[in-house]
Amino acid sequence: MGLFDGIKKEMQLSQEKAAKEKENKKKYDNYQIELKSKFVASGRIGINKFNDELKIIKVSTESYFKDVYVEYKNITEVKIDEKINEKTQTKNVGKRKGVITRSVVGTILMPGVGTVVGGLTAKKENKIQSITTQDIKRKIVLIQNTPYQSLLKITYNEELFSKLKSIINNNTETVEETIYKEERTDNGLSDLIALKELFDQGIITQEDFDAKKKQILGL
Repeated sequence: MGLFDGIKKEMQLSQEKAAKEKENKKKYDNYQIELKSKFVASGRIGINKFNDELKIIKVSTESYFKDVYVEYKNITEVKIDEKINEKTQTKNVGKRKGVITRSVVGTILMPGVGTVVGGLTAKKENKIQSITTQDIKRKIVLIQNTPYQSLLKITYNEELFSKLKSIINNNTETVEETIYKEERTDNGLSDLIALKELFDQGIITQEDFDAKKKQILGL
C-alpha cells in the first residue's frame, strides 16, 4: 500500500466515523424527544426532576445547563470528579521593635568625663506570613449505556448523588433477580426431563413421578 493509499484509507475511516456519530446523534435526539413527551415529574432534587414510576430522571448538565432525560435502566456508573486548587499568598507582617542606643558626650569643664545620652530608635523585624486557601470543585459524572452522550457531567449535589447511587443498586438487584428466576426456571425444566427419563426407564413408578412432578412445579 502506497502513501496516498494510506492517506485515502484514513480519510475514508474518518468520514465513516463522522457519519456514524451523526447517525447516533440523530437517534439520540429523537430518543430524548420521546422521553420528554411522556415525562411528568413526581419529585425533584434542586433543579433536577425524576419520576420513579416511569423510571426517568431529568438532569441539568454542565453543558450550558442542557437538560438530559435518562432512563434508570441505562445508568451504569456514577462517581464524583473532585478538583482541588490551592492558592498560597505571602505577605510581610514585620513590625518595628524599639532599641535603646547610647552615646557618650564629653564636656569642656570635666574632660574625660562623659554624659550618657540615651535615645530610642526603631529596628524593623521581617516576618513572612503564608496563607493557603483551597478551592474545591466537585462534579457528578454519570455514565449511561447509550451510543451518544454516554458521559454526563452534573453540578454536585449530595442528595442527587445518593439518588443516582440507589438507582444503580436497584438496577443490580433487578438483574440478579432476573438471572435467579431464569436459573430457577431452567433448573425446574432440567429436573422434569431427568424425572421423565427415570420414569421411562422404569426406575420410578407413576405415583413417584406424579408426586415429584408436583414438587418441582410447586403445585
